[in-house]
Amino acid sequence: MDTFYILDSVDLVTVPKGLPNGRWKVFFNGDTSRLHYQFNLFDNKVNGSFSEYNQYGNLLSVGTYFKDSLWTFRTGSYRNNADTTFKIGNWNNYIWWGPTWDYVETRTTTYKMYFDKDSLFREEWTYSNGKRSREAIYHAAKGKISETIFDYSGSIIETFKKSDSYSIRTYWTNQTEISGIRFTKDFIYYLDTDTSMTNFYCKNCITQLTSDLKGQTISLVVTDRNGKVRRFVGGGVTLDYDDNGDVKTIQYWNKSRRLKMKKLE
Repeated sequence: MDTFYILDSVDLVTVPKGLPNGRWKVFFNGDTSRLHYQFNLFDNKVNGSFSEYNQYGNLLSVGTYFKDSLWTFRTGSYRNNADTTFKIGNWNNYIWWGPTWDYVETRTTTYKMYFDKDSLFREEWTYSNGKRSREAIYHAAKGKISETIFDYSGSIIETFKKSDSYSIRTYWTNQTEISGIRFTKDFIYYLDTDTSMTNFYCKNCITQLTSDLKGQTISLVVTDRNGKVRRFVGGGVTLDYDDNGDVKTIQYWNKSRRLKMKKLE
């Protein structure tokens, strides 16, 4: 159940007093279908997850406030001239454009993190319905050591774990089925369990990609559900295979650094 308080409007001059602790929402012109601000209050201070939306329902800004007694978001939380004194952790600002507001640019800014006695800083963002959208834990020396991303209904869609020597990011189609794994140590290994290649037919294939830490491909192997190799990339050569497992095309770079393709009958 989505439980929250409603504030009719935000005064640009005076901060309301005596409001109860909890989650608050401010809507455009009192229209409860158009959320403007969502924030948490503790001792009348904005404290915790904060988000702002435009009148079309697009998310403009999400992040965390720490004991903001001045309610500084009133002067523009996502604008360049906004007061950032009470912002902590990571903030995502979104710039929307296009005739239907369907193009978005994400800009992330990191502010001071208040680490606890265990050298940990915890970050939790929420959706407009009050459910968690993201949880992350940062270590003072190691940086981000864990992260969980949820969809709007509350199901996990992505997790990240980091140890002293490696990190693993896992992608989920739901909370029980893995769609991809990214393993990083001295190299990057990525496994995609549901690949549909655009330039040749390979529905629901499995991709295994190995690259260096700069993102340069070392090798790539695509197999179908029957275990047959459908594509191999390595050493500057790309091989595509037919349904019988035979090579049908070869792509390579010639001495002039031009990409060539050869079809095999």
